[in-house]
Amino acid sequence: MKLNFTGGVLIAKDFVEDMGAHMGFKKPMAYKTVFELKIRNGKLIEENDKSEIMAKWREENYGEGSAFRSEQNEDLEEWVSNSFSLNYEEEKEANDDKTKDE
Repeated sequence: MKLNFTGGVLIAKDFVEDMGAHMGFKKPMAYKTVFELKIRNGKLIEENDKSEIMAKWREENYGEGSAFRSEQNEDLEEWVSNSFSLNYEEEKEANDDKTKDE
């Protein structure tokens, strides 16, 4: 099948039950198994296992993406917006890699 698509797609499985509110889209770190597929002009050019990175993010940001927590002074509007966002943060991974090199 020919696809007219260039970009990245995350696929995931093994949802961590206590990581998500029952609304919006689940963040990639809410899954134990995560792969990033990079596609150019409809052809798969690269695949990356992001499972270890997501496990690290989950450990560092455990409350992020789960139920809204007013005691943590979260902004409800921002939390709802983030819950429906389809973006994922590659910059965070790049920063993690820089820290390893230092």
